[in-house]
Amino acid sequence: MNIDWGSWPGSPAYLPFVHELARHAALGAPPRVVAAGEPLVEYLPAKLVGLEGTVATPDGRTLTVPVAEQDEVAVIRIPETDQSGVYRMTVGANRREYLFAVNVPAATTAALGSESDLRRIDPDELQATVGTAAFRW
Repeated sequence: MNIDWGSWPGSPAYLPFVHELARHAALGAPPRVVAAGEPLVEYLPAKLVGLEGTVATPDGRTLTVPVAEQDEVAVIRIPETDQSGVYRMTVGANRREYLFAVNVPAATTAALGSESDLRRIDPDELQATVGTAAFRW
């Protein structure tokens, strides 16, 4: 990873990229995509411990979540993910935005398909589900 294999190591973008790559490899970065109801977790530099994260939820709410210390790194947990969509988080006065995707669960607790289940539904079953609501085929 030096100038022998290319000119990128001389670029100003190289060192930040290698730093982020090493951080994600060392921490085993958690996924930024979860199903609704599962907590979001993000590992951050230790210098951010004690600050607060501001989370904008898809339904317009704003959550404030503390940055805690865990095994000498900072970690932030966002437990309230009942709404599917994109969650946006900033930490302290930093302008960097962390994005998380919360998806509709593929199945309900009763192992039935949820609204993201794309199987065809029988017209009689649909009529029984929606009741007397007017719709046309």
